[in-house]
Amino acid sequence: LLLLVFVSLLGLTYGKTIYNKITEQIIEVLDLNKPGSPVIVSGSNDWTKEEIVKVSKDAETKSGIDYYEYCVSSSKSLNNCEWKKTKTKNAKISVTGIYYVVFRVVDKEGRVGKNSNVVEVKVDNNSPVVESIEVTDLSQESIKVEVKANDSESGVSKYYYSLDGNNYEEGKESKEIKKLEDGHEYTIYVKVEDKVGNIVIVSKKIEKNSKEYQEYPAVETPVEEEKTEDNKEKEDNYQNESGKEEGNTK
Repeated sequence: LLLLVFVSLLGLTYGKTIYNKITEQIIEVLDLNKPGSPVIVSGSNDWTKEEIVKVSKDAETKSGIDYYEYCVSSSKSLNNCEWKKTKTKNAKISVTGIYYVVFRVVDKEGRVGKNSNVVEVKVDNNSPVVESIEVTDLSQESIKVEVKANDSESGVSKYYYSLDGNNYEEGKESKEIKKLEDGHEYTIYVKVEDKVGNIVIVSKKIEKNSKEYQEYPAVETPVEEEKTEDNKEKEDNYQNESGKEEGNTK
């Protein structure tokens, strides 16, 4: 308020031209015309296969919004942000990892606005890893299967077991399989799923007989990706450090 009174007095004393110049300098120093901060949100606070971060509230500008920029950083420090121009007001992140996303606006006069709030995104597109499958002979008709698996992102959620690769029964880290016939060869299929639905299937062949059983090395089975309808919402795609685009730009 005192600053405004002072400027007004200068205008009255030295005229309109001096007043306008001083006003322009004050606006430039205080950056009164700099765009404000947008507000951004994500769909989840937990691990997902992909995450869309979008602007939920536009930044305030004097001259209007020209476009938005966003930064996806693997560090909480945003000092080395690589800003990417977006034609939309959202960005899709589908690269496995933990990221910190921030947006800012550029107005129609080229002024860069203040950073938005920071949103943490956790993406997991890696399947669990089965480290070992141990088979223990319990009787002539049954065996015990023990699985050691891990998932370094969202974590292991479920275990499934099958003798034909089609009909699976849910279990835990170990499961007893019964009604095996002596002298027969079996292939045990173990499916491990993480908390966002990524799966790995590993099979192990055994040969059962009355005295002992013969087991063979475990083999990982390729898992066909589930085909889903393309997301019709326009979105920009985060690219990894090598520049390889993850997903298709809509």
